[in-house]
Amino acid sequence: LIYTERLEEDIKDFFDNSKHHYIPVVFSDGRFYQFIERSDLQNDDRKLLQRRQIAKRWKTYDKLEDTLDSKLKCLLCGETIDCNQAQQKVSMCIFYGGRLTRYVCPHCGGIIGPRKMLHLSAKELDEEYRQHYFIFQEGDTTEDEIYTFQQLHPQKEKKYLNYGCGGAWSIQELRNMGFDVYGYEPYANESHDPWIITERAQLATMKFDGIFSNNLLEHLTEPVKELKFMASLLSEKGIMAHATPCYEYLYEYTRFHLCFPVGKASKIMFEQAGLQIIEKIERQFHGDRYLCCVLKKGGNNV
Repeated sequence: LIYTERLEEDIKDFFDNSKHHYIPVVFSDGRFYQFIERSDLQNDDRKLLQRRQIAKRWKTYDKLEDTLDSKLKCLLCGETIDCNQAQQKVSMCIFYGGRLTRYVCPHCGGIIGPRKMLHLSAKELDEEYRQHYFIFQEGDTTEDEIYTFQQLHPQKEKKYLNYGCGGAWSIQELRNMGFDVYGYEPYANESHDPWIITERAQLATMKFDGIFSNNLLEHLTEPVKELKFMASLLSEKGIMAHATPCYEYLYEYTRFHLCFPVGKASKIMFEQAGLQIIEKIERQFHGDRYLCCVLKKGGNNV
């Protein structure tokens, strides 16, 4: 390995416009290998490089997407989508993720994709989230989460779970109100709070009277499997409330939204997970579309 400025144009441009907080390392033939980080590296420079790397990677993936298997399994109903025949929904990712091509499932009507995200391994997908949250800050969704929690008609003597709680915005506030609320977030940083659970095995030993989520379902690579797991955590008369605007085709501009259970697709998805819709809530909530399904185990959906 040698140190050199023989770099691809966009990487070299980064060095030309920064203070060279990175030392590029390449092979002797000039192929890029890695960066060595200087001790005085500034976060702004690191984020700039990260944006460039993400944009370049997904630009390359866009060129290769048409070579992927044209058969895609619908995440919502389990049937096969022929990507060459299915109706397409195309947009662009505002988070440097390039072109987003999604497919309307001819069986359930749900919208699935992009394929390039669904072909990532679990480890690769985890890395995408890690890089994303290094650059972009997650918004505080406390108000939304508390409103979804209220759809469970909670009682202070019962136990509740915020599934996929992210920044755990609402957990402490709800506990301060006297509710016994836990949060599950496998991507959470190490926490000393006993009510923040990061291990699925630990969660599997617990039971809850209510489970709620906010803007979660559209991120799941296996939503039916995940909903079945949540159902297994419910007490005998427990219920769930899952809120997301992606019950409609909204917020399609991010590659991290992998499925949109629009129309009858949400009913089919919940049925496959052994769940029954007992209430649907639709309203405008601080200027945004709020959609929530309240569910219980078993039976036929309404």
